[in-house]
Amino acid sequence: MARKLSLFSEIAGLIPRLVTAGVLKPIQ
Repeated sequence: MARKLSLFSEIAGLIPRLVTAGVLKPIQ
């Protein structure tokens, strides 16, 4: 269970980066 939670927090930490990358790339 702890492993799943840490994996989830890792993915949750990546989502904002993916979103900002997806938003900024078309603008540039």
